[in-house]
Amino acid sequence: MIHVRDLSQASKLRLALKIGLFVGIAMQYLIFVGIIETFHDRFLIKDVISIGEIIMLLVFAGSGYLSVWALKKALNPVHEEVEVPVRRPWAVGSGALSGLVVGAFIALLVIVNSVIEVRDVFVSISPDLIQIVTFGRGETLAGLVIPMALSTILAAIAGTLYIVRADVRRTVVLSVVWVTFAALISDLIRVSLSRPGFPVFLSRIFTSSNGLTVVGTVTVVAVVVAWIVFGPAVQEKWKARKSTMSPARQRNLRYGQWSLLLLLLLLLPLIVGVFPSEVLNNIGIFIIMGFGLNIVVGMAGLLDLGYVAFFAVGAYSMAVLTTLQPDIGGFELTFWAALPIVIIITGIAGLLVGAPVLRMRGDYLAIVTLGFGEIARFLALSDWLSPFIGGAQGIIKIPKIAIGATVLRGPQVLYFLFLAAGAVAYFISWRLKDSRTGRAWMAMREDEKVAEAMGVNTVYYKLLAFGIGAMIASLSGALFAAKLGTIYPHSFSVLVSITVLSLLIVGGIGSLPGVIVGAFVLVGLPELLREFGEFRLLMYGALLITMMILRPEGILPSVERARELRKEDRAQDEVYSLDEPTAAPATPSGD
Repeated sequence: MIHVRDLSQASKLRLALKIGLFVGIAMQYLIFVGIIETFHDRFLIKDVISIGEIIMLLVFAGSGYLSVWALKKALNPVHEEVEVPVRRPWAVGSGALSGLVVGAFIALLVIVNSVIEVRDVFVSISPDLIQIVTFGRGETLAGLVIPMALSTILAAIAGTLYIVRADVRRTVVLSVVWVTFAALISDLIRVSLSRPGFPVFLSRIFTSSNGLTVVGTVTVVAVVVAWIVFGPAVQEKWKARKSTMSPARQRNLRYGQWSLLLLLLLLLPLIVGVFPSEVLNNIGIFIIMGFGLNIVVGMAGLLDLGYVAFFAVGAYSMAVLTTLQPDIGGFELTFWAALPIVIIITGIAGLLVGAPVLRMRGDYLAIVTLGFGEIARFLALSDWLSPFIGGAQGIIKIPKIAIGATVLRGPQVLYFLFLAAGAVAYFISWRLKDSRTGRAWMAMREDEKVAEAMGVNTVYYKLLAFGIGAMIASLSGALFAAKLGTIYPHSFSVLVSITVLSLLIVGGIGSLPGVIVGAFVLVGLPELLREFGEFRLLMYGALLITMMILRPEGILPSVERARELRKEDRAQDEVYSLDEPTAAPATPSGD
């Protein structure tokens, strides 16, 4: 940590150069792996700027923003009581210097590529890529100067943005985020606006075949600005008005809000179309699993990395009981007749997995449950169980779900089944959370030894958590098998467990709305970005890292979890202030 008395002008310059160096290396990585060129094929604003170019501009601006952020952290150690502001000249200068370094990396790439054939080593460095990073100027003097000039100017502006009013900074950042997000899902917006009942001109005004239009971009920015400017006042006014309502009127208002939400959910597949409905069904599978794992991890505090085993047991049980494949099963039950049996079988599997790990905690529990998940997959692949569950060939001819004589076909029809299953899982989790059982789980999560000393039967409640979590997972597995009509062992890899746990982290561990939001972010968004191929997983990882740094409690955390993290942060600050020596008082010349 650099103290205020030690932060000379040379130290500030070195800090800006260091940030520029790190961001410049990150920019080279984006170029070398082909991200810039791949995203250049998709426009943010049609015929104006591509997403590849906006990524470059955001990296330029980010270098300036990070340099001023680092400078402020250096000027204000954790234990300092007096805050030293970053003055505007240093904000502009620090940002510009780091931006110049990032631009110099691109200029160096262009120079090296003109001297030697870089493509022999990095196959992604094509002539088209050189045109992109130089903004169409190529290997010319302008191609060297323009990236450096743009990077310097944008970084200086971003550095200044860091020290201006928070609402201005928030407006700019959210505008960029929402415009980029709207451009990425512009195809979905265009399809939704082209549905029967919507005026045809709406889709043409706001979206194009490749990105947003200028009108669409201005509209998104206007909505963001209006929300930031007028949103707080409207919310305060609404809260004040709501507080004056009678209890009966407030209850009727809640009923009306829930009714509108239910109506929107029922009309959603008709609005968005076939492919988005298929994406919603995939999200529904993970939402149901998320509710089950939230009981085990979020409520009971048992880190389970083998949760996919219960998902697999549910899917295979449903397949064996209902399949028409002659050499497997033979029961040929309907989906509805098999579903209670599947839930019971998977609940027993949850108890069998939970029993051996009752005395394990933390990392040991995670490793053992991870092993159980892999054991389930290897058993499904083994020759020993092949006569019963098909081995590597899987199980085929699983009949579709039917209600009477009506067979449920197509994503838009199956959507309602997933919606109903998700509602049931949500209701069970919601009722358990504040019940006597839920409070016992939360006591175990906080401190198992104290909970046991207070009379909580930890063995019983651990087994109950594993059993209920497994039964909810079996519901998603059964729907998964009936939806596809075929299942294979490779569909139940450890990545499924990691994804479900990740959506809990992103949404907020212990939060039921957080499970839904996390599933939409981690499952829905990558499905809508399939055109970007393997780079979807890179975006997935970047999002997780960003969440861990900026918002470790999740997007919609539970009240208890947010309070715990804030308490931990305060405790760490207090320990840091006791361990670190107190710096000399800040003086105006120190900046």
